Amino acid sequence: MRKIILLASALLAMFSVSINASASELDQQAEPSVVEEKMAYVYIGDSRTVGLNNVCHMSEEEDTFVIAAVGKGYKWWSKDGLNTLLTIEAEHPEYTAYTYIFNLGVNDTKNADKYEEVITYLQGKGTTYVVSVNPVVDSKSSYVKNSRIESLNNTYIQVADNYIDTYSYLVENGFSAPDGIHYSKETYKTIYALIQNYILQES
Repeated sequence: MRKIILLASALLAMFSVSINASASELDQQAEPSVVEEKMAYVYIGDSRTVGLNNVCHMSEEEDTFVIAAVGKGYKWWSKDGLNTLLTIEAEHPEYTAYTYIFNLGVNDTKNADKYEEVITYLQGKGTTYVVSVNPVVDSKSSYVKNSRIESLNNTYIQVADNYIDTYSYLVENGFSAPDGIHYSKETYKTIYALIQNYILQES
């Protein structure tokens, strides 16, 4: 009789362990898997972004890329620039999200409608910060004037989810552009700080 009771107790214990194990497995299955977000930052621009990178070294920072070329605008972006972006995204599957910092336009302010399409495209892919096209020294700049830059910036304001108005800051506080278009180291540092502060506030 004692053997039967002991056997019954053993079976109950095994049944209890099995139920607890099954419940634990169900709990594990019910818990959603958490995928940690890994963000990449991509600066997109022209010679001014090249200058910004030369001074502030964004491309040397972790998870940061710079796509920029001297004297370029929409035509360059639509081929080389965009292809470079797509290549970066394809070669870096470790990134789950992208933030784009867009600053094209000073070389072809007439392409406002084209840039509106570019910004809309980028915003559809990830968080996008549109940096204003920054001022020139009108007396030194032969091919672009601040009136045309302001017109382009008005388009950017209308389409951008996140617009960083460095233009107004530089006009109000002063800036140094020895050739009328490209900035001194200190001005580039100021622009970079304004961009970073805005992104940090929005993050």
